[in-house]
Amino acid sequence: SASYQPRVISFEGISPLVLGGHWLPEMKTLAGGIDPLQEPGSLAQRVNWQKVRACAPEILILTPCSSSPLQTLSEVNILASMPGWWSIPAVHKGEVYIVDHAYFSRPGPRLVDGIELLAHIFHPDLVDLSWRQEASRNILKFTLRNGQRCNPKQLASHFKPYLAENHADGHKKQVTL
Repeated sequence: SASYQPRVISFEGISPLVLGGHWLPEMKTLAGGIDPLQEPGSLAQRVNWQKVRACAPEILILTPCSSSPLQTLSEVNILASMPGWWSIPAVHKGEVYIVDHAYFSRPGPRLVDGIELLAHIFHPDLVDLSWRQEASRNILKFTLRNGQRCNPKQLASHFKPYLAENHADGHKKQVTL
């Protein structure tokens, strides 16, 4: 079990900003994160950008409903145009992910896959998904870090496929699930 729980915010809409609801807040908790804006069972709801900034999320999950990860890329420039985008800890550290909404929106076994994906994103040293390469292909990761910036219109080009075996240190991690 992870002793550290990152602050995680998920959006199921970018324009307007809509927080992922229903079972997604609980999934984040089960995966070892803390959602500072929603309690488990909360409905999807619009959120003010200033509220997001005030929470200083350490991880952002973009999972717009009825949109594929590639379609979501066409909207990320909206986020980068918002005041304070570059100062959010998740953005500064490169911890922004686009994940296929199917892992969070349909009741059934796929929700377990969604929890495992989130657990790996939150705790890559503890949870290995290399045995689930097909799942990790549905994740795009922001590649700018340590204060690097770009023009908002170029933001989409800085998201790359995220494969579970590509950890920062290049080593595979042990499965603990």
